[in-house]
Amino acid sequence: MPHLRLFRFAPGFLSDPLGLQQDECELPGVPRMPGPDLTSTPESNDGPDWLQFGMGADNPFFDLRRPGDPGGIGYYRVNTQVALIDSPKTCCSIGMQTVMPGGIQFAGVPNGPTVFSPSLGVFHTLNDRLGLQSFVSKNFLLTNTNGGSVLQKNVQCGLALQRPLLAGQDGLNHLFFCMGALGNVSQDRDGFKLQPNCDLLPGLQWHVNENWWLSSAVLVPMGPVRSAPGQWQLTCSLRF
Repeated sequence: MPHLRLFRFAPGFLSDPLGLQQDECELPGVPRMPGPDLTSTPESNDGPDWLQFGMGADNPFFDLRRPGDPGGIGYYRVNTQVALIDSPKTCCSIGMQTVMPGGIQFAGVPNGPTVFSPSLGVFHTLNDRLGLQSFVSKNFLLTNTNGGSVLQKNVQCGLALQRPLLAGQDGLNHLFFCMGALGNVSQDRDGFKLQPNCDLLPGLQWHVNENWWLSSAVLVPMGPVRSAPGQWQLTCSLRF
């Protein structure tokens, strides 16, 4: 069962973070940020295979983003994962992500919030045709635009199932259907009332191999509180 990287999910397995912009891979309309850029994976270095580290300019076009998500154009992102469990059926990891303004010296935004987001993710293979992913994460607003400090931002969680769309068909056994549910609990503008939000996330992913995949999904807001309208996303990832 392939380990699929789903939109807005903190993975339970070690995975390259979505949207880290390297200097030699500029996109039209995205300013070049020539600061330190490092991506390290267990397959490409001699370090421990239970640790992964990545750092680079944040490219918001690879993931399905919602209003208020930390980072974006002009920000740097540092992503670290530590594997707690790595067995043939079950993976569990702790993620630690930080986004910060790039600064005008690196062609980034001169000022903005710095957000730290720890997460816990789990991937479990239920059988040969069904896999389960879940995660919980929390955003900590370390500094705001005025240099102040806030202790907490919001809590996010998710649960998803994945399965081959047509098993046994040549070429189509790499096409997966995924159905996810996302929950978010945030404070209102006054900081007193908690507002729960729920979204459904159906999608398709064509997992050609470990270095090439196409992913699409539709984010459907549910429940009485809707912080943003529905969205859809199509992403192609090809790693050499």
